[in-house]
Amino acid sequence: MTLQSLKYPNSSAISAGHDHTLDSARNILIDGGNAVDAAIAAFATACIAEPCMASAGAGGFAVVYMDRQDPVLVDFFCQTPKSKNRERDLDFLQIPVDFGEAKEVYYGGLASMALPGSVAGLFALHDRWGSRPMRMLFEQAIHHSREGVPINDFQHHDLSLLSSVFDFYPRGGKLFKPDGELIKVGEVLRLQQFADFLDYLGREGKDAFYKGEVAGKLISACEENGGFLSREDLESYSVEFRKPLQKRVKNLDVFTNGFPSIGGPLMTAALEEANKLSTFSEMIIPSFLRMESFQKDPQKIAEYLGRNRRGATSHFNILDRWGNAVALT
Repeated sequence: MTLQSLKYPNSSAISAGHDHTLDSARNILIDGGNAVDAAIAAFATACIAEPCMASAGAGGFAVVYMDRQDPVLVDFFCQTPKSKNRERDLDFLQIPVDFGEAKEVYYGGLASMALPGSVAGLFALHDRWGSRPMRMLFEQAIHHSREGVPINDFQHHDLSLLSSVFDFYPRGGKLFKPDGELIKVGEVLRLQQFADFLDYLGREGKDAFYKGEVAGKLISACEENGGFLSREDLESYSVEFRKPLQKRVKNLDVFTNGFPSIGGPLMTAALEEANKLSTFSEMIIPSFLRMESFQKDPQKIAEYLGRNRRGATSHFNILDRWGNAVALT
């Protein structure tokens, strides 16, 4: 993630992976919205500003601290279809993706599609803690989707990695390869249909996605073209509210996503190991020893920094003026 952060005199703070994502959250806070309102606006905008990292067709997790109550883990990750008829023709593809240092095989096609949780997650957050109308929270994302977002280096890097995926899906691929060539740095990405989708969603609500017109199109596509999603899958999807994993690190309480997710437990385990180092010298001497190899080969530093800038998935943190906080991945 490319980290950007701003602090305000009223004690609000934001970090996000793109200027537009950050600005959408900031504008909601300035307008008097709370951290959850800002998170919803930021996620919607990330779908156009960080299209490889956030999507209405994806899922996520959020740790929410509101009104000085115990933190809550909101799980709106994707779910696999309940029933899989493998005897019919399936739309299931192996797509090679070259990461430079490693090559991986992605699996695509309708038969690989999980049940999206993003839309349900945003509405669950809003139903429990939101203070502004959903249509208002989508306004900035709608604006950016219609007016366009210039492609930056990071976006272009991600899109380049997925270039082969776009070739398998000409209709969707045209969004990022309008003339058969991948959109370039500085060129403007517009997602007009996504703007229409958000406008529709803001007016009609969550059921428009899981029970209404969008659900009907998803089900028809899967039934006719070799996918597994069913109406039962869509209508039965539910967001889970769980107690987050909590770890005490020195004088701080860390709250993160626990099992079945693996990221939170790994992160807290790493923090616990670091916490065992009682002195500054114990922490810093190994770093100096590792620097010896970098000094012998300066190219290693450039390569490391380049990898570090590329980041991983998108994540943002929001703290509002009342002390409420949201961390969403």
